[in-house]
Amino acid sequence: MSAASDKFENDVANALVELGLDASRPKVDSTYSDVLVKHKGKKIWIEVKMNHTDNLGNTRASYDGTKWTSAPEKKGPLKGKMGPLKVYIADMLKKHASKFVKDIQNATGKTKINTNKGPQQRDPDTVNHEEMKAYMKTQKDQYIVTVANQDLGQVVVDHYSKGGKTEAAYYLQAADDFYMLGKENPLGVPSDVPQFKGKGDFRMRVGIRSSMYEIQPEVKVKNMASSRYSLKPGTSKKNPFEHLKK
Repeated sequence: MSAASDKFENDVANALVELGLDASRPKVDSTYSDVLVKHKGKKIWIEVKMNHTDNLGNTRASYDGTKWTSAPEKKGPLKGKMGPLKVYIADMLKKHASKFVKDIQNATGKTKINTNKGPQQRDPDTVNHEEMKAYMKTQKDQYIVTVANQDLGQVVVDHYSKGGKTEAAYYLQAADDFYMLGKENPLGVPSDVPQFKGKGDFRMRVGIRSSMYEIQPEVKVKNMASSRYSLKPGTSKKNPFEHLKK
């Protein structure tokens, strides 16, 4: 996480504190969203993105020789199962990554593609770091899948509100726009706060790090709708939680 994004998340939390709300950016792992509001015995999470172009879903995928998978959730309501984003990614890779799988299997003689460092180093049937790096040098770019004009807005909403996070997030602050994530509205924000939605190109890429590779998604919604509400410091827009001001 960059210092700038870290500051932005803290600024959003402080904007809520200034209203008299119990809000913070707790030190938790990435299975939680960014800003926590405690109100009337409830814990309400808000996801925060500095820009509209930020990646809205972050996970890793692997190919076990027969199918694409992603690590099951470690905590939360879907513990032991893949969350909505991971299921979507595995399905899209099954449909659209067969050429990549076949080509790298032919190039290396190995059947598995694992995004974790251990198997890359120890499993003789897993494409290792050097083999993946050599293969990717023969490609025009790092992307192995690009599928245009997908309903990524719904994928994002499902990820944050239906088990992709340890605790659901109900709201999203992206740049200078505030949205709802799904129909639940535990803090009673105004009815004209827009539901998050939008389409974009679903992409999977191979990220080559110094000692390993990762199969990563890009989930970026194009042309997000403008919201009349925002928690961005210095904004001229309405604060969606003004009705809770103490």
